[in-house]
Amino acid sequence: MDLTEELVGQDFMSFIYPDDQADTLAKLQLLVSQDEPVKFVNRFHGEDKAYRYMEWHGLSHNAQLYLAARDITQSRIERAYFEALFLNTTDAMLYFDRERRIFNLNKQFTELFGYTLQELQGVCPDSFFSPEEQEHPPLCQRILQGETVAMETVCISKSGKLIPVFVKGGPVYIDGELKGGFAVYTDISERKAYEEHLKHLSLHDQLTGLYNRNFFETQIKVIEKSKRYPISIIVFDVDGLKLVNDTLGHARGDKLLQMVADIISNSLRANDFLARIGGDEFVAILPETDEETVFKIADRVRANIRKANEASKEFPISVSVGAATAFNHNTTLREVIRKADERMYHEKLVEKRGTKAEMLAFLLKALGEINAARKDQS
Repeated sequence: MDLTEELVGQDFMSFIYPDDQADTLAKLQLLVSQDEPVKFVNRFHGEDKAYRYMEWHGLSHNAQLYLAARDITQSRIERAYFEALFLNTTDAMLYFDRERRIFNLNKQFTELFGYTLQELQGVCPDSFFSPEEQEHPPLCQRILQGETVAMETVCISKSGKLIPVFVKGGPVYIDGELKGGFAVYTDISERKAYEEHLKHLSLHDQLTGLYNRNFFETQIKVIEKSKRYPISIIVFDVDGLKLVNDTLGHARGDKLLQMVADIISNSLRANDFLARIGGDEFVAILPETDEETVFKIADRVRANIRKANEASKEFPISVSVGAATAFNHNTTLREVIRKADERMYHEKLVEKRGTKAEMLAFLLKALGEINAARKDQS
């Protein structure tokens, strides 16, 4: 804005926005009364009559006033946008200076993390990240180096709660000079919880809550590479599941599977791995377990099934069990599974010949009772 010709012989105050004239006049009078420079800001119009923000630097010398002006309209507009964002965003937001000290935060920050400005004034924003999520280099350092940052992390609230957030941040320049930075925190707790739910579904059998076949296939490889020999495997097959489904309905069949899953889980040790890999099939992997120990654990499962049958006459639970062991890496876990399968089928076909007939008799009796009850109701 070249005002040289326009200002010559003109009343300086006539170019100033009316609401700024009193303050401008006070600054000019101060300038006249002292030898020190004076800086002030006002709105000043040029030939187009459009007001612009001007920063004035004044000096008095020999009864003359010398004023130099700099157009700061753009920086004022940017500041106004920042202030509107700061006050009206639904996200938590803070500002920090070049020394990485917080000097302002919005009410949404207080609502999310529980801290007030008074509690955090002068604190470095990096201190909110959980130790496991600390950035290297720190967030503030990256921003003050001119980097625009966008990342997911976990912050610690005043109450100690871990809050997953998406953080966006960047440097703040005023009139071309770096003054500090800002950070915006978006709460992503719901999204993370949903992601964890989807992850759980992808790894677990929905009916029993046990791991599913996909995760079992992954764990086989992991445990085999771990070389935690001897590694034992137990294979379980629920006897008569199809008969239960066909006579009493799939809801009762599902309940049978849940009961079997609970019995097996409670019979195993904390470090053992159990998965449902098929409709009526379960497999347990037992690292650092020799053959003698795995046979004892298999017997414990059988004993707990007998106890469950004694405690409840709802319907008989029968599970065929087979166990085998890999003593070293010369035997693959696939070979162990095949051996355990052979022993399980031997138990099912040879040792439990009467089980299917007993279960069929029980189910036919139960079905007859159900039909009789329905006739009585009609």
